[in-house]
Amino acid sequence: MIEITSGHFGCGQWQFKIIDNIPVLSHFQAFNRFDAYCIGPDEVMDYEIQASTDEKTTVKIQFTHDRYCIAKLKTQDLERLEAMKQLWTPAPTAKQSHHSVLYSLFIFATVSLLLIYFAK
Repeated sequence: MIEITSGHFGCGQWQFKIIDNIPVLSHFQAFNRFDAYCIGPDEVMDYEIQASTDEKTTVKIQFTHDRYCIAKLKTQDLERLEAMKQLWTPAPTAKQSHHSVLYSLFIFATVSLLLIYFAK
């Protein structure tokens, strides 16, 4: 788990995932039709260790297009970040999640029931 504290990706919890044998940084987004926003290895340019303790390391990650973020991650996750830096493969194409269909149906049903209720 990576805790992003500042930068171009805002603040939040990200995680390393392996999708189709490609390591990616993934951030859950509830109302996104793909369930998560993924950053592939082709977007990670470099990283710089700013501070380190026994458990957490503060890192500045440089991305393409002059983007960056400051993140706190576990020391063992530096290996995953280094692996992403070495690869140049893009993130796999996201598959549409079934959760977005359920959210849409729930919202549609709620609005329909409210309209019927107030129409009476």
